[in-house]
Amino acid sequence: MVDHNKKVKVLVIGDSGVGKTSLVHLLCHNDVMSNPVYTIGCSVDIRLHNYNNVPSSPTYFIEFWDVGGTFGHEKGRAIFYNSIHGIIAVHDLTNRKSHMNLRKWLSEALCQSSSGSELTSHSVEYVT
Repeated sequence: MVDHNKKVKVLVIGDSGVGKTSLVHLLCHNDVMSNPVYTIGCSVDIRLHNYNNVPSSPTYFIEFWDVGGTFGHEKGRAIFYNSIHGIIAVHDLTNRKSHMNLRKWLSEALCQSSSGSELTSHSVEYVT
């Protein structure tokens, strides 16, 4: 059984239609999703992970929280931002606006996250 201290909550955020659900499915199931559907609200998928792929290392219970990307539901998304340990911000390389909106997404997630969150604006690494 997985120790509660090894539970990790990762938000997957970005504009609607950029591939968040497909990415989470690939990370959790090592399989490409043939017909992804739009996420309404939030979808949670799980991956058990051994650090450094060593069987004797601790097993981490990683929850990927795929948050629906429609911009008019900012206040409703706040409930999903509690006690987060990481963020994956996703954008579509063919859609410049989705890339520009990443800062809005990060700002929303960091401002809405609870005091129990281990993220701060100083711990965010912006990689393009």
